[in-house]
Amino acid sequence: MRNFRIIVERYADGYVGYPLGLMGVVVGQGDTYEETLADVKSVIRFHIETFGKDAFDEDVEKVAETFRAFETVEKYSYRATVDEIAENDFNLNIPRYVDTFEEEDPVDIIAVQQEIETLEQELASVRGELDGYLKELNLVEG
Repeated sequence: MRNFRIIVERYADGYVGYPLGLMGVVVGQGDTYEETLADVKSVIRFHIETFGKDAFDEDVEKVAETFRAFETVEKYSYRATVDEIAENDFNLNIPRYVDTFEEEDPVDIIAVQQEIETLEQELASVRGELDGYLKELNLVEG
């Protein structure tokens, strides 16, 4: 079982917990520290069951440092205010706050087409060879 660092903060109306080391926004809450911790653990289990190994952020130290610094890092984190979160109907989906879009390299369509043609020729050759073996074994007429 993997261990997680969990930050639990107390607010006037309850507690909020944030596990470090998971991709995405994962939050638990409760009226007591214990309730919050139990909720965060439940959320962690759900997150891992849903996303599997893709749920883990291997750079836990970077996550922790960014959280402690409470800063915006391009394509990684965003310091949203409570007002911004409220304006977004409390939607915590990452793309709403952090632009993680990466420009893809252009695809050389001509090279791809040539590769497809080469593969099709190889496939035809293999099929012809297989057909010869099947005829030799009298498994097909010919």
